[in-house]
Amino acid sequence: MKKIKKIGHLIDFASNRLFEKRGKPFKEIAIKWRIIAGETIWDKTIPHKITYNHYNYHSGGNLILKTDPSFALELQHIQDKLIEKINGFLGYNAIENITLLQSPIPNKFQNKSIEKLHKPYKNASSLNNKTKNLKSRDLSSALIKLGETALSRKIDK
Repeated sequence: MKKIKKIGHLIDFASNRLFEKRGKPFKEIAIKWRIIAGETIWDKTIPHKITYNHYNYHSGGNLILKTDPSFALELQHIQDKLIEKINGFLGYNAIENITLLQSPIPNKFQNKSIEKLHKPYKNASSLNNKTKNLKSRDLSSALIKLGETALSRKIDK
């Protein structure tokens, strides 16, 4: 009988193989990019890959960043500070240079509330009537939100 594996281990195994091609510290940089770079830089850039000098493997790598063309000049001016932030986060000099690829960056998902993501259910009064006898107001409001979400998505399809 085979041992059951946790899904986290399988995802980690698959992602390690994919990230290896983009440079050793790339996985850590890509996953924690929002924390490392900060909100403004995160919103306008995407780490692409890390390349290394074939003759000197002990030197730092070249991080290639995709950046919004309108933000490229500003990023070029703060490039040294960004390299310090990345190396400080990793704990060693992993990055020596940054190369900018100017390309449009898609809008990243911001922290949007559920109310903005779906249309409210038209017959909310029926949901209120069904949950009005509950003792807990928190439970009642949570059930109403759940019902609105489920019913509005069912109607939209």
